[in-house]
Amino acid sequence: MPDDHRVTIRLSPELYAQLEARGSRGQPLAAIIRDALTDYLARQPLQPVDAEATATTLADMAASIAELRVQVQDLTARLDALAAIGQPPAASEHAPPTERQPVADMAVDTGARPPVAAVAATSAPTAQQHRPRPQRPHGLPPETLARIAEERTHCEGLSLREFAQRLHTKGIHSSTAKDGSQGPVNQGTLAKWLKQAREEGLL
Repeated sequence: MPDDHRVTIRLSPELYAQLEARGSRGQPLAAIIRDALTDYLARQPLQPVDAEATATTLADMAASIAELRVQVQDLTARLDALAAIGQPPAASEHAPPTERQPVADMAVDTGARPPVAAVAATSAPTAQQHRPRPQRPHGLPPETLARIAEERTHCEGLSLREFAQRLHTKGIHSSTAKDGSQGPVNQGTLAKWLKQAREEGLL
C-alpha cells in the first residue's frame, strides 16, 4: 500500500462554521476537502505558464501585426496610383476659356476649305443687290436684235432652221463663214438671241 501524505489544514472559525452549516452529506470532512482539491487540480493547465514563452509569443504577434500594417500601406499606395492614372487631368483654374474662331480665320490658319454653307452664305447676293441685266451677244448690234424680234412676231410658227433661213433671205442677218461665204445663222445661236429678246421685252 503506497504511503499516504497527511496534510494538516487549519480552518478559520468562520470557514469552519460555514462548513458545519452546509453539512457534510454523510461524508467525512477529509473526503470533502480531498474532492475539492481534486476538482481544483483538474481545472488547472497541465504545464505551468512560462513567462519567457509568453513574452516570445507576444513578440511574434507584434512582429506579424507590424508586417501586415506595412503590406496594407503598400497596397493602399498602389490603389491610389491606379486611381490617379484612370482619372482625366484636372483643368487649370487660370486657363482662359477657349474661343471659337470664325470660319474665315480657320480657313486661313489651317489651310482647310470653309464649309459649303459658309461659302454659299458669303457668295449669295443680298436682297438689296439687283440682278445684272444680261449682256447682248457679242457682235450683235441692238437694232439687229430688235429687227430679229420684230420679224419673229410675224412668223412664230416657223422652226429655228426655217426662221434662220428667212433672216438670211430677207437680209436681216446672215452668218459669215471663214471662207467669206454667208448663210443662215446657227440654230443654237439664234435660240440664244430670241431668249435675249424675251428678257429685254422685245418679244
